[in-house]
Amino acid sequence: MTKLRLLQVDYAKIAEKIVHSPSFPELRWLSWKRCPIKFTPTNLSKLCVLDLSDSDITESWMGWKHIKVEKNLKVLNLCHCVKLSQLLDVSANLHLEELILENCSSLTTIGASIGHLKSLTILNVKGCKRLEHLSTSIGQLSSLKTLDIRRTNICQLPEALGSLEALTELYVGFSKIQLPSSTHHLRNLKTLSGAHDIIPQAGRYSIPPNHLPELPSSLKYLDASFCKMKSLTTLSKLTDLEVLYLDYCENLLEVPTTINSLTRLEKLSILNCYKLAKIGSLEGLVSLQHLEICYCGSLKTFPKLRGLKKLRYLELSNDVFIELEGLEGLYSLEKLIIKYCYYLRKIPNLSDLKNVVCIEIRVCPESPGIEGLEGLNPLQELIIKACVSWRKIKLPKELRMLHILKLKNLSEIEGLEGLDSLKQLYIRECPSLRKIQLPKKLRELEIQH
Repeated sequence: MTKLRLLQVDYAKIAEKIVHSPSFPELRWLSWKRCPIKFTPTNLSKLCVLDLSDSDITESWMGWKHIKVEKNLKVLNLCHCVKLSQLLDVSANLHLEELILENCSSLTTIGASIGHLKSLTILNVKGCKRLEHLSTSIGQLSSLKTLDIRRTNICQLPEALGSLEALTELYVGFSKIQLPSSTHHLRNLKTLSGAHDIIPQAGRYSIPPNHLPELPSSLKYLDASFCKMKSLTTLSKLTDLEVLYLDYCENLLEVPTTINSLTRLEKLSILNCYKLAKIGSLEGLVSLQHLEICYCGSLKTFPKLRGLKKLRYLELSNDVFIELEGLEGLYSLEKLIIKYCYYLRKIPNLSDLKNVVCIEIRVCPESPGIEGLEGLNPLQELIIKACVSWRKIKLPKELRMLHILKLKNLSEIEGLEGLDSLKQLYIRECPSLRKIQLPKKLRELEIQH
């Protein structure tokens, strides 16, 4: 097969002759995951992609001397090579564009030779938990666009990071990372992510206090989760920001009204910020489409949302909210979730939500009910759970799915028999509901006392 260009033999055990001396002079792509340790990639002068992931190769592997002379190699994938402790000299692989070392859990060293890779665009060392340093030679990677060091033991990135003018994505994840002051020189940086990979044990991972430096104004995606900053004043300058995560910021006390300068922000997530006591008006976030405010136990006042005409998704969960205000005028809202608001005594009239298709109200035991549902004809899915004070529900005409669970005082469902579009009906643990009339076209029905 002298003209073969792609060979994929993942997890295969091949005859000894092929293992020792493959000869495919036109081969461009070779994928051999869990390759035998005896395999050496010889006579592959045109090879562009080499994937040996999940293999037992080490720094003593005989194949290294052949890889380092493969001048056409563009992608080298060694992810999950758990016995590899150091990356050997790759300075001759001048056309290498992607170097993937993800989950090489024994890797401790990436040599300075990496600085010769002027074409490298992706460097991924995510999950290399024994890796503690990156060489200052990374500052020479003039084409690098993506750097991923999540779940490593790297505590500080070198100041040379600021020289990476092409860098657009930086994933620092669950390192106790200190970003260098040169970070603000990354003029093309669009994504800076500090989490959202796996939720760690509380307090185990975080960006150290006061180590969120001045950030480049080019940022569009910022995940500052687990950061210990108390103030968000530095974020008001990020006027191009489109996505902002502020989850598990344990020292954050306030989200000031200056956040309204982020007029291009489309998604804002504020979860598990236990000391957060105030969120200023969010009315200036005119591009906001997705908002989550959940499990912020010190937050007693709901922020003003009036005027957020593009908001499509709203999720609220807070066990100290007594009343929700400012949901009026959210004309574009499509999904509303209110859950675990144990002391919520009033849910505002929802008749303004003319485009809502899904509403979930879960575990709001003090709430006596909800007004305006019957007029929401676009509503297709309604889920009500553990709202024990509810006695009556009025339904809109176009509803397709209705789940009612643990409403022990519910005695009436008004309009159920006229729901010609209803396909799915679940009613469980509603002991006060004695009689219902079912619609004719129902497909799924489950009723448990």
